[in-house]
Amino acid sequence: MLVDRRNLSDHLAWIAVFALGTVAAVVWYVVYASTDGLERWPGGSSAPGLVFGIVGGAIMVFEFLLWPKKKLRRYRLGKAQIWMRAHIWLGLLTVPLISLHAGIDWGAPLTSVLMILFWIVIISGVVGLILQNVLPRLLLAEVREETVFSQIDHVAAQLVGEAEGAVLVSCGDWETRREPRSVNGGTKVVGAPRTVLPREIPLVVLSRKGERERLRQQFYEEIRPYLDRGRKSGGRLRHASWAESYFAGLRESLEQGAHPLVESLEESCDTRRQLDRQARVHGWLHGWLSIHLPLSAALMVLMVVHIWFALKYR
Repeated sequence: MLVDRRNLSDHLAWIAVFALGTVAAVVWYVVYASTDGLERWPGGSSAPGLVFGIVGGAIMVFEFLLWPKKKLRRYRLGKAQIWMRAHIWLGLLTVPLISLHAGIDWGAPLTSVLMILFWIVIISGVVGLILQNVLPRLLLAEVREETVFSQIDHVAAQLVGEAEGAVLVSCGDWETRREPRSVNGGTKVVGAPRTVLPREIPLVVLSRKGERERLRQQFYEEIRPYLDRGRKSGGRLRHASWAESYFAGLRESLEQGAHPLVESLEESCDTRRQLDRQARVHGWLHGWLSIHLPLSAALMVLMVVHIWFALKYR
């Protein structure tokens, strides 16, 4: 969910709800504390504390319902964008409501644990919102070869096939055939080159046997493993500066006519690095949910326990 100048108008109503709700809660809380002559700030059993607890708890239940709502998309339970805007601003509204409900002194151990967990959930949610607004822009700026995340392995297999086909032609090994292999544990593809090579990869047949052997060796020891497995390969081509030095040396060791092929292989490795970066950013973008969602579930359980104890020992 993006929150920026382009869609700020869509958030204004929810921002107003958050702002007005916060101001109303604080004013009521302060006025109640000052007019009742209390020696300490009102707690959860006071009139405002009880209302804040009920409203805040209801909002927390609504917040958690976003998860099953995503799992039940086929039932069309409202627009996802509206749910997300409500999730953001009503979630932030729980901060003043629950804080005022708990009072300045958190009191019993259960309340303290509940409040600590509440703040962790809120902070993880804010972090997730920041990541969702920053990382896509970072990805757009730094990853020119972005593709659909689920297709990264398929694109990597294409890079391997295209590069291998060009190298086999250059080494005079076009008729070489390989057994099917598994790409990153996924779809089976044939290791031999395609019947029609892509036009963007220049083809040249090396005249010297030594240079053919050198190109073949470097491709199968360094380039192909990296194109296939990316940063998981552990090779030096993972780093752009090392890759630049590596391909500069490879160009110097081959005849002039092979330089366009080496440049094409270098571009393929650069594309693979961008795909790795996309996968890493994708992991950051969605990994925070592995923290936020379980903690939210734990918060809901503790909230039920807290309500039970509050009703039993009121």
